[in-house]
Parts: sequence; structure tokens; C-alpha cells
Amino acid sequence: MCEVLPTESARLRYVYDLGDQWHHEITLQKTLPADPDTIYPACTAGSGDTPIEDSWTDEGTPYPTRPFDLKKISTRLTKQKTR
Repeated sequence: MCEVLPTESARLRYVYDLGDQWHHEITLQKTLPADPDTIYPACTAGSGDTPIEDSWTDEGTPYPTRPFDLKKISTRLTKQKTR
């Protein structure tokens, strides 16, 4: 059993990059049965653009972003697990 997101609809909020104060919220929408052919952890869905790491902008100008890329995120998660 997971202690961080123990039930569906549970939320996790955190601040990434304390200098830039990027606030994030993760909501557990659904728990899927384990698939023996899947390497975990895995991201199954997501949305929204992501700010580029250590980017900066003049006041009032939007941060440069990258589109959400499910395949790239899942690949990075797989590499993190093996370290």
C-alpha cells in the first residue's frame, strides 16, 4: 500500500525549485492493475506544458515551455529506477 497517495483522489502538493516557486499538484485518479510487461514506475497520462529548467524571463513575459511528452517522461522514469 502506498503511504503518499493512499487512495484515489488523494493529492500531493509540492514546490519545485524554491528560487522560482513552481507549485505542483498531483492527483491520483485511478489505480491500475499491475502489468507484468510494464517497467515501473510509469506515467500513464498527463497534460500541460512544462517550464524549461532554469529559464528566466522579463516580468510579464511567459516562461518558455515544452509540451508534455508521455514517452519521454516514461523513459526518464525507467532510467531513474535503475540508478
